[in-house]
Amino acid sequence: MFAALAAPRALTPPEKAMLRAQLKTTLKIATDDGADDAEGLLAFVLDMVEAGETVDRVTKELLSLEMCGEAEAEKIEACLAKFFFSLEARQQELQAEAEDAARLEEGLAPIPDVAAAFRGDLASDARRHVEFLRALHDAGVTRSPPSNESMRRYVDLWLPFVHKMCLQNPTCQLVPPDDVAWIWHCHRLAPYQYLKYVRGRFGVTSGKDAILARWEANGPRKAADAALDGLVDPSHPFSTNSFLDLNSPVAATRARARNALLNLGSEMEVHGDTFKLFKKMYPGESFRLDERKETPPSEGTIGYDIASACERQKTFLWQVTQPNFSDEQFLREGVENYLKFVRLMKKKEHKYLVPTYQIDLMWHTHILSSLSQYHRECMAIAGTVLDHDDSLNDRAEGGQLDTNFRATCELWRSEYGEDYAVPGGMYRGEPPKEFWEHSVEYFVRDENTPWMDINHPDAFIAAKPKSKTEGVNNNPCKGGYIFGKGSRGAGYYNLQTKESYRVLLKRIEKEESDAWVYLVLFMFIFPILVFMLEQRKLNDARKFARAQLRASGPNEAISLPKNTEKRLKLYRRDKPRDSQAYGYAYDSSALITVAGGCGGGGSGGGGCGAYVEPYYG
Repeated sequence: MFAALAAPRALTPPEKAMLRAQLKTTLKIATDDGADDAEGLLAFVLDMVEAGETVDRVTKELLSLEMCGEAEAEKIEACLAKFFFSLEARQQELQAEAEDAARLEEGLAPIPDVAAAFRGDLASDARRHVEFLRALHDAGVTRSPPSNESMRRYVDLWLPFVHKMCLQNPTCQLVPPDDVAWIWHCHRLAPYQYLKYVRGRFGVTSGKDAILARWEANGPRKAADAALDGLVDPSHPFSTNSFLDLNSPVAATRARARNALLNLGSEMEVHGDTFKLFKKMYPGESFRLDERKETPPSEGTIGYDIASACERQKTFLWQVTQPNFSDEQFLREGVENYLKFVRLMKKKEHKYLVPTYQIDLMWHTHILSSLSQYHRECMAIAGTVLDHDDSLNDRAEGGQLDTNFRATCELWRSEYGEDYAVPGGMYRGEPPKEFWEHSVEYFVRDENTPWMDINHPDAFIAAKPKSKTEGVNNNPCKGGYIFGKGSRGAGYYNLQTKESYRVLLKRIEKEESDAWVYLVLFMFIFPILVFMLEQRKLNDARKFARAQLRASGPNEAISLPKNTEKRLKLYRRDKPRDSQAYGYAYDSSALITVAGGCGGGGSGGGGCGAYVEPYYG
């Protein structure tokens, strides 16, 4: 249950005493064999904790050596887990306080509080968002421009349908068909233009200022307001019938992701209800797109070029399928950086800011999840309307996108004292032609991917000087990198490079050497069993690193002895993410990589920007 939970650092004397007291209380309750046995068991547990073993490993050793029964082991496990969780929470609090104090001394803004700024879980919503885009790509919807028939279905059928259903039931839940879902998605990414259109289209009497004021105050709404909110705040912003329909050709390839991300039971029911309600309102229309139907271009206008917006947005998925976008820590950091980005809106000297793709994913997710909530939270953070414009895509050096991206980088460093660019979260060039010919799975883990050149911009990140502030680590663990000294000096080496595994082998040799020194110097208190377990772990790591070095690329499947594979599964990611002593990860067939490349020329930022003034009349 607690396979990766261990003491986050070496314990201080008061902490050791506290843990000893807690364990002693537990052991007195858990054992009936007398004080001597209890003290012996206590000493063994403390030795393993001091050696950095995980809670899971401690209890497994207790059981394998028959030092206690399963019931006693569970009590000890619970005691250790509770202590380590509280210790880790306190460490995070102290580190945050130290970082804020250090930043204030340097004249920098404190790290923002994400939980206080955003009501929802943007990182989880972003995962759902990417899966939604993948489903539409795999279904072929985003690979070609929307047809005249799809535009008709969106403008003349779907929007009136949503409006009517929400008038009848303010809490209605609806899931759109694929083609409509994509057009609706792209239209809503121009949030205030979309609001202007639906307000005029459906005769909403409330003025723009009144609507925005109600959103900002989160005030009560009338029936007409509920219908409007149903149009701007969809009940299922990242769902579509291919995502949910088990008969869809996309279903088989998306099953694993759906099962992990969706509550299929409830959403399948919503999908079924939507289909019935749609057919009741439009008995002569098909819920899904009939591609054989020929429809002339619409003579009406909605005040926004949706077809062009769809053309621009169809490449967004390519940018956010880099390996980092599957890493939970990377997404959480993306939410933090997005909050910092919104805060920059207070700087009135820059009217146009360009996001990284890490930030852009969170920005899109925030807008699409709920426009009213997006508006309310941006006003609270920045004090201004934050509009979204994706129409700038000229990445030529000196162009508007490039110039504003460079200005954003400078403003970011001035405000936060750190680099703006994020490895694996930047523009990586336009999609190759194969992207339009295959499902996304074809690109997610390509075993034919060659090794990254050591001179690639993402290959190496130089180490920062050691912090002089207690509790602040200037070189924390980075997903997808090994920290150590290699051909380019001390720093982070991308796991897509061969050099990272050479660095890993050096670190394994250093760990082995240190373990022997400890054994010789402290042989009376350094448990032989712990030493042997550590040596076996390092030997497994060496086998893995050498096998990876023999591979023709970073994603190629490698072969390891069955016993080695079995053990690697048990202690994969044995240490916390911020542990520099154990900065490597294991998988039974290939290394889990969570870093991707950026580049492609021109601006490294996303193809959109933020206005500090509303682009909405």
